[in-house]
Amino acid sequence: MIPIIEAFRNTKYKNKFLIHEHLADKVGLHYDIRIEHNGKLESWACRYIPKLIDGTKKKILIILQPTHELDWFDWSGEIKEGYGKGKVSIFDKGSVKKIKWEDNHKTIEFKGTKLKGIYHIIRYTGGKRTQFLMFKAKEN
Repeated sequence: MIPIIEAFRNTKYKNKFLIHEHLADKVGLHYDIRIEHNGKLESWACRYIPKLIDGTKKKILIILQPTHELDWFDWSGEIKEGYGKGKVSIFDKGSVKKIKWEDNHKTIEFKGTKLKGIYHIIRYTGGKRTQFLMFKAKEN
């Protein structure tokens, strides 16, 4: 049986997302998109999420990162050492509706303070890393 506290923790962040603004010493300013899925935070790094939100960019390249524990959801502060060393703050957070969730194609409705609407995340087969393109779905 799962203890009550652990059971609550597993549902508290269900269908939630956040975007960390990360000013890292090595790679500079970027954003980490994190979406709760199966009790973890699936994560992608990108540079241009604000431009996707305001419409000055129609699609952005996002790079798959290791999953993170749910504890990262409310965290902001400073990473003191390692590749990610630097300041991290919460840029946006809210809820999501997963319309489609497959390895190579995700369709997600974001309901955040800044990121709102339905977006596609599609696997992109260029480059050395696991990359995706993120773009807003066409409105009917």
